[in-house]
Amino acid sequence: MELVMILNIVFFAIIGLVIISAVIGLFRRSFVTLVGLVVFVILIAVFALSLGSISNFVLQYDLTTIEAIPTTYDLVINQETYTISLETLEIALQDVLHAVSEAAGASEAGSADFEEYIYALTVNIGRYFTFGLMVFVAWFISGIATFITRIVMWIVSRANPKKRHIFFASSAFSALKTTVAFFAMVMPFTAIANAVLVAYRDPQNADLSDTPPASMQEVATYVDAYDQSLLSKLMFSWTKSPTTGKTLDITLMDWIAGAEYKDEKIAFTDELIAFTGIAKTLASSGILDHEGDLSTFDWSVFAQEEAVDTIFNNLKHSHLVMSGSPLLMSIMLSSAGNTLVDESFIEPLTTDVVDADYVVEFAALQGMLNSFIRAGAFTALLDFIFAAEEDRAALESALYESLLGEDALPDVREAFAFFDTSIILSRMTPALLASMAMGENQTNINGFLEQIIPTEYEDFADYQWGHEMDVIFSSLASIYQDDETFVDFFGGAAGDESSPSWQEYLLNHKESVLDAFTGPVDTSEQLVDVDENNVYQGELPVLLDSDLIMEAVDPLIRFMFRDFNIENGIALLAFEAQMAALNDPDPAIRRANYKLGIRDMLDLLIDGVPTDYDNIEDIFPIPDTIVVDEENNTVTTTEEIVIAPENITDAGYDIPDGLETDEEGNIIIPAGSYVDEDGIHLPDGTIIPLEVPSGRYHFIPTMKFEYALF
Repeated sequence: MELVMILNIVFFAIIGLVIISAVIGLFRRSFVTLVGLVVFVILIAVFALSLGSISNFVLQYDLTTIEAIPTTYDLVINQETYTISLETLEIALQDVLHAVSEAAGASEAGSADFEEYIYALTVNIGRYFTFGLMVFVAWFISGIATFITRIVMWIVSRANPKKRHIFFASSAFSALKTTVAFFAMVMPFTAIANAVLVAYRDPQNADLSDTPPASMQEVATYVDAYDQSLLSKLMFSWTKSPTTGKTLDITLMDWIAGAEYKDEKIAFTDELIAFTGIAKTLASSGILDHEGDLSTFDWSVFAQEEAVDTIFNNLKHSHLVMSGSPLLMSIMLSSAGNTLVDESFIEPLTTDVVDADYVVEFAALQGMLNSFIRAGAFTALLDFIFAAEEDRAALESALYESLLGEDALPDVREAFAFFDTSIILSRMTPALLASMAMGENQTNINGFLEQIIPTEYEDFADYQWGHEMDVIFSSLASIYQDDETFVDFFGGAAGDESSPSWQEYLLNHKESVLDAFTGPVDTSEQLVDVDENNVYQGELPVLLDSDLIMEAVDPLIRFMFRDFNIENGIALLAFEAQMAALNDPDPAIRRANYKLGIRDMLDLLIDGVPTDYDNIEDIFPIPDTIVVDEENNTVTTTEEIVIAPENITDAGYDIPDGLETDEEGNIIIPAGSYVDEDGIHLPDGTIIPLEVPSGRYHFIPTMKFEYALF
């Protein structure tokens, strides 16, 4: 191998120089060579111990004293000009880091730690090469010391001809000095090479292919060549630690050249080992062999737990990544092209993710991804994303099966368990869902999200999102496992005729839907297997066990039943009456009310008006101020009535213009007014339109006057 030969030649050249030094030492006085050796070793030790001070002196040296160097430099990034002060190298370096961060769109909150670490890492790398330079300085000074000693010894020998010459000691001292010098000079470079070798040989850095791709074979050639060379075997490879895997040169350079970051030393070799481990795994996937054209690359090769473990374990050991992650998240969220989250969420979300503990975050992400991999969801998702359009229908079915299928669900539920340990997952996920829910081009699933996702970011912290997603996902999975066509309901845009009708689905799958939403009931229509909070204790949670769902249960139920068009107005009045009776200040009672009440309401909407409901007065008494026509459709006021504003705004739209209010702010509806699909008809013929989502809204007589959908 050519590289092995080159490295072996270097090795023999070093041996040759050592031998030459030994031969030259034969013709020198032993004391002279001893002085040169001692001075050299002392200088190396002094330079190693004071390398930080030397580096600081270089960084803080006043460059304005050098006339040839300007005081400032204009750095242009993305057509923006940033002025870099050249007062000292330290100030110049910090100005460059600030400019790069600002150009990347990073906020100060997200960039301060990263800039501090990058500065420390740059100092660390600079010390590597400064140490190599100091070795040459030590060699030069020791040479001067040797020369002066020879002159002194010559003068002494002239005055006193008697002398003693330890023949071979001089040779040994000269050879030892040359050996130490070469070890010191090459140590920064062998430390880098051995760091790469440590990561490459680490079995925990996965090989993703049984047959190494061409790029991997090329890398292996160079690594093996260095590992097998005599130079490697001589230069510290024999000093490898059985616990850390690091060789002596890595340990020495970490100690000599380490820079400080937040009261701890950082090491360039740690970063090198981490990124080499990741690079090895990436190269083993074959991604480098595609030369930028990834259209034919099989992305599913990364859907392996070994790949995830390699990447995240190395990232967690990288100070660069740990300190830079808040910056990257800040850049992503504050980017002008960010469409992931709603604009109103960006500032509080950025604050949360910047302050997160990224060791904990990466552990949660790693666990979540591995759980999805075991479920098969990661592979199915990658296949779906990169599939041709004509293949997506079949792959979409496979994706649903990997998320909702009976075999996959335990691993998917385990993935959600990691959400509650992660700030990013527990904040980003609802923010993404909220952005989907508030999107202009709504689909059926977006309409569902709109009912349950909070619109205020502060409300996100009220929920355990891992638990909430587990409950919602599990309940939907139980319906899917009973009938796979259930997922079709989430596909099309709202109002799309090709989308399945929720009404039709409920008519055909009422029992499976009810069991998934409420849990089972006994023969006396009471909940079974529930705890003191009326939460179902069976194998899978049910939808109404979710606190998120219970918080928005009323509008959610109305959304779910929006497809029902019932001709008989009494049925809907009965529906509204039952809805009004379900609320209770006690959360446990309220949950039980809805679990049992939703069954009654669904029966009412599917089966029609019960036989014992002959007219509206069987549901509740009608005040004298209300007149309902024979079809139970049009509601007319016989006297002036008032409506509390919240009974309009809670219904989902603004208070209509043109209506007067009393001293308490209640809306006054004049006597003789009535409401139909066109709006409020005042006695003088004025029509005040009601802008509502769908259907016709009327006043109905309850304890409060509210709007109800007929």
